[in-house]
Amino acid sequence: MMEEWRKRVDAVLKKYPLADHSQFDTDNFCFWTMADGKYAFMAQTLVSSAKRLGVKEDFHVHADMPIHGATTYYAKGFFESTYFFKLICLRDHIRKLPYDYFIFLDSDTFFVRNPGAFVKELIEKNPVYIPMEGTAAGVRMKRTDWYGIKPNQYRAAIEALCPNNVKDVYSSNGGFWIVRRDAVDLVYDLCVIFRDAMKEKYNITMPDESCLAYVG
Repeated sequence: MMEEWRKRVDAVLKKYPLADHSQFDTDNFCFWTMADGKYAFMAQTLVSSAKRLGVKEDFHVHADMPIHGATTYYAKGFFESTYFFKLICLRDHIRKLPYDYFIFLDSDTFFVRNPGAFVKELIEKNPVYIPMEGTAAGVRMKRTDWYGIKPNQYRAAIEALCPNNVKDVYSSNGGFWIVRRDAVDLVYDLCVIFRDAMKEKYNITMPDESCLAYVG
């Protein structure tokens, strides 16, 4: 079963070769998020906290109310439990903006300092940056499952779908990740493959952050 999904992974990697990093400007990035209802007020706090600290980069927000300090696109009712609406928005809308790098932040993010050059360090030579937060299938794993998947099942799936040897398996948080313009289709398709493979094998629909952890 997983062999067929691995073939799809190989096909996607071949379909979307990544360009040399020298073709992209690490100063040309934006922050973006999606928020409606009470989360839109959080998004306003997010943008305001950044602007108070002198963050000059652009913010783009899909929300159901104007977000001061950001370019706002009216949107509501997009929430669904797997949070894949973020990846769909990146693929269909955000990628059309005139930036080389797109930095997603959850609406409840709060800036306590200006990241400055730190952002450039993260994206320099990296078409994708997805933080790995902790081991998801090792002896230090405290949880008995991650969204219904047991650690040994999760590790087996990662190993089966990764083109390289897997040293360890990590969890991630869907609240912060960076994708370079030329990697948007690659990231989206790999996330979909992982989601659909896990659904077929274990009958569990994994959310965006587990799929992003696989890509990372």
